[in-house]
Amino acid sequence: RQICLLAACFLVGGFLSSRQPAPREPELDAASGEIVLLSGCIVGPVSSDGIQSRFPVELEPGADARVTLTARPGEVLPLLEYGQQIEVEAKVRKPKNFGNPGAFDFVGYLHRQSVYWLASAWGTNKLTVIPGNCGSSVRRSILGMRAWIAEHGRQVSHEDFMPALLVGDNALITKNDTADFRRTGTYHA
Repeated sequence: RQICLLAACFLVGGFLSSRQPAPREPELDAASGEIVLLSGCIVGPVSSDGIQSRFPVELEPGADARVTLTARPGEVLPLLEYGQQIEVEAKVRKPKNFGNPGAFDFVGYLHRQSVYWLASAWGTNKLTVIPGNCGSSVRRSILGMRAWIAEHGRQVSHEDFMPALLVGDNALITKNDTADFRRTGTYHA
């Protein structure tokens, strides 16, 4: 009797949760391709190859933009990390899928991470770090440990692919390396 009651509760709960409407996609008051000033908190790891830095910025709870900051020749990218508040003047656009049959659902992938816009800025003068911190101290510690592991893995092995294997930091992997990994069937590692 208790097992049947428990199973019924799971079925009713599953049915009720499936009937809930999908959350509305947040809106940004800007057209695709428009340059806007985005302000928010860096809420994920910052990936940098010396020319570009990529990082998610929470514009409001549950609504992030993935920012790509590209340095101009002669510029040095600023050292960015989780929990910094920033403002960036960037061109925004909504991510899109190309509609090829069986292709990767890029939009769905980003939405599951609460990323609804892609933003790109050219020149380090487009970014301002605002004093103060935001985010979770626990997540900051975890991402700090991830960065430490990546850097020490690179130093010990003298290979740029070691951080990718250890913690998924593939910023320094070249297109040729990626092609080699795919050709040998080890890209998934």
